[in-house]
Amino acid sequence: MSRVRKAVITAAGKGTRLYPGTQAVQKELFPLVDVDGVARAVIHIIAGEALAAHVEEICIVASPESLEQYRRYFARPPVELLNSLSSKPWAMEEAAKLERLAERITYAVQEKPEGYGHAVYCARHFTGDESFLLMLGDHVYITDQNERCATQMIRCHEKHGAPVSGVWRAPERVLHLYGTVAGMPVPGEPRLYEATAIYEKPSPEYARRFLRTPGLDEGIYLCFFGMHVLPPAIYDCIKYHIDRDIRLNGEIQLTNAQELLRSQQRYLALEVEGKAYDMGVPAGLLATQTALGLRSPLADSVLREVESFSSEDGEQNTRMPEPAKA
Repeated sequence: MSRVRKAVITAAGKGTRLYPGTQAVQKELFPLVDVDGVARAVIHIIAGEALAAHVEEICIVASPESLEQYRRYFARPPVELLNSLSSKPWAMEEAAKLERLAERITYAVQEKPEGYGHAVYCARHFTGDESFLLMLGDHVYITDQNERCATQMIRCHEKHGAPVSGVWRAPERVLHLYGTVAGMPVPGEPRLYEATAIYEKPSPEYARRFLRTPGLDEGIYLCFFGMHVLPPAIYDCIKYHIDRDIRLNGEIQLTNAQELLRSQQRYLALEVEGKAYDMGVPAGLLATQTALGLRSPLADSVLREVESFSSEDGEQNTRMPEPAKA
């Protein structure tokens, strides 16, 4: 089994749930303070996840409107900005890293918002006949394990030679938000399942009847984590749905194609040791920054600053913090 060298990040959504913030910038370009204390765009953090898993090339699937925004972000800084950064060695180092990352990035354009499956299909010429890591452009993947989430996924695929979807144990009340997998535990492989069914956003009634996984508590299901390693055969499955205009809620879904692929070959689901934070909604954006911030070297100082807004007698302290020195 050849190793996974390529990653696809789908980032063509309009970001309506973060309006009007997305009037200013594509949601995947929202800045967040990363675990090392450096502010980066969301998609930059996600690309870093792929690189940490030894991926060599990345394809960003963009909309026509967002394409130039991504190009500008990953472009070499203009001379004026470089001059301003020259007195900050850490900033110059980040600029150099960003420039090296840009050399690994290719773009594919999804001309119309036809759905997640269609967005993935737009990357078929980039991945060619190779298996690839697939990630969402608005999900930040965080783990406290030594092995990153993407590394866990790729290692599983390379060991077993089968497509694999990351999953997490989700309560029944959130099934309407996620693709859901039923599976049978693989003997001797903790957290790994042979997928027996894949279904997009099932009702609780459907899930109880068709999507139960042995070993999970009542009302708990395996839901998509937002990360997959897929073979080139997935494109034939997506094309099957495109050619027949098989849609769900008006869109070409990836989940339908994954179920078709599962019916043709072995398909695995791996419980990822980590968490995927969806920054594409306001609560998720706050949770994502909190999770990153609490793992950064700035955590203690930020917590002290937040606490300083309350005086000893419980009244709010409205003093603004001093600006950080660059």
